[in-house]
Amino acid sequence: MTHRLYFGNLDVNITQQDLEDECKRFGRTASVWVARSPPGFAFVEYEDIRDAEDCVRGLNDTRLGAQRVRVEFARNKGKNSAPPSGGYGGGRDGGGYGGPPSSHRGGGSLSGRGTKHRAILQNLPSSFSWKELKDEMRRIGDVIYADVDNHGDGVVEFATLDDLEYAVRKLDGSKLDGNVVTVFKENPGGGGGGRRFHGR
Repeated sequence: MTHRLYFGNLDVNITQQDLEDECKRFGRTASVWVARSPPGFAFVEYEDIRDAEDCVRGLNDTRLGAQRVRVEFARNKGKNSAPPSGGYGGGRDGGGYGGPPSSHRGGGSLSGRGTKHRAILQNLPSSFSWKELKDEMRRIGDVIYADVDNHGDGVVEFATLDDLEYAVRKLDGSKLDGNVVTVFKENPGGGGGGRRFHGR
């Protein structure tokens, strides 16, 4: 079973590949379809509902191209038809979605998208993938995305500051597949040590 998201107010210059690349940050997509006649909306299907929920939290009311996109669980079944008019409040409190209820542990709205609650992890097992890291971090808190590089470093963005601080307290100095992992908050004003992560 796939889990379908509706993208509204989509910049007409966003291509299917652009949207697919953006959505793959949150997990494996089953399909991506961008409307062209008329333009301005799209549908994306995820294989895992948790990835779909992460995409809603991560992209709703953020800027893609020149416009702020609205991302919600799709209510309609027709692939080429837009969701019914009305009922889409455009809010970020999880109550306006047409799909499953929000699973925020924080219980509040995901406001202030400019604030990133990110943890840096060092000395990860070399075989660890971003998907394994994301699944592992979901046991700690509400994860928006995760990524790893080939140097044994990783980055995880949490939905709330509480989840980030709990992750640092619980995981710093702990063992992960035999490796002692260092975990700390990302410096919000820093350059991230020159490493470039492409979030998942």
